[in-house]
Amino acid sequence: MLNVSPISEETAQSWLQQAYNHAVTAAVVHNSNNKIIKQKNDEIQRINEIVQQKDGEIQQINEIVHHKDNEIHQINEIIHLKDNEIHQINEIIHHKNEEIDHLKSRITELETSTSWKITNPLRKLKKVLWILTE
Repeated sequence: MLNVSPISEETAQSWLQQAYNHAVTAAVVHNSNNKIIKQKNDEIQRINEIVQQKDGEIQQINEIVHHKDNEIHQINEIIHLKDNEIHQINEIIHHKNEEIDHLKSRITELETSTSWKITNPLRKLKKVLWILTE
């Protein structure tokens, strides 16, 4: 059996006061913790709202980027078509230059031919007659 000795009323009163003080301190700490928790929950709520807003902004930016990517793709297609046109035009220019070179060569051949040299006085006479008839 338990051997319990009686305590004085003064000791009991002291223990009760200590228990009361401890309970009051625990209630104050609990109340303070509840306030801190509420503040932290409010802070988390504000941060979550900011994150939602930023997510919306990121979504808008992603849509703009997607639109710009499509524009770039279309511009690249146009550039490709224009490059093909430039290539075709350069080929035409090359062929025309070859034709010009051939014709220049032919003119040189004609101008250095014997028949051209022989008919030179006739051409000069024709010029003079043409000037006189005007």
